[in-house]
Amino acid sequence: MRRTTLCLLVLTLVAAGADARTWTVGSRVPHVELDGGASTLDVADGGFAVLTSEDRDEWQHAARAVEESLGVPVAVQALEAPIPGGAALLRPDAVIAWRPDEAAAADRLPDVIAKVLSR
Repeated sequence: MRRTTLCLLVLTLVAAGADARTWTVGSRVPHVELDGGASTLDVADGGFAVLTSEDRDEWQHAARAVEESLGVPVAVQALEAPIPGGAALLRPDAVIAWRPDEAAAADRLPDVIAKVLSR
């Protein structure tokens, strides 16, 4: 049975390819190369960050609202690759803290970060 399971695992990884990504809350953000050679792993850079594949202007507005109301800067980085839910909030350690379950959720960002910070 072990040999069969191992073969299935190897076949699954090969079929998924090197670009297999998970955007699960609580997991480290997957590596996606950005323009200029940076990575999604670098975006948080010791602070909060939002990766978004849509509505970048709305997320930037929400990030400014967080900084004004909570004093917490939030970087916003647009991705060409799709993100489930359209965006992901990264903690300073590059772990996904939140993903919206509906489109146009940028206005919820201040409340979400306040909860993450227990404020």
